[in-house]
Order: sequence, then C-alpha cells, then structure tokens
Amino acid sequence: MTHVHAVVVRSSSNAMAVHSCESKNNDEMKNTNSNFYWEDGFCVFTEQFLLKRGQCCGNGCRHCPYEPKHNYGSKEVDPKVLQKL
Repeated sequence: MTHVHAVVVRSSSNAMAVHSCESKNNDEMKNTNSNFYWEDGFCVFTEQFLLKRGQCCGNGCRHCPYEPKHNYGSKEVDPKVLQKL
C-alpha cells in the first residue's frame, strides 16, 4: 500500500506550501530515492530533484540550488552546486 505524507513548508514570505513524498511503507522512510530523503518525519528534497524542476519554488527548501536562494522563479544555478555535479 502506498502512503502519501504531506509536508508543510513555510517560505520566507510566511506563505505555506504543501509538498508530498510517497513511500510504500514506513520502512521506506529511510528511503534510498535520490529525489528526497526523510529526516525527523519530514521530506527533504535533494539538489538533484530541485534542479530537475528548472526554477526555484520559493518555499525555502534546504537544498535550494538556485541563486538567489528561496526566490520564486530564480533559474540561475549556484556555481557551487554546478561544481559538485
């Protein structure tokens, strides 16, 4: 059975957004998926996943790869992130 875990994220503008991460069971909360991982019950998106989006969502993601960070619509990738690829 697939469970959907909703995660509420506060952005710098105090607006709220809901992201979801799917896992097939509670054992998958340790997740080996490269798009996200679980930490203290929260879904944390990876830089790789956020890069696939193509632009910043503005929700204050921990691994935001865009410059300026947490600025909705930013498309310029942080050079430090590009060096890691």
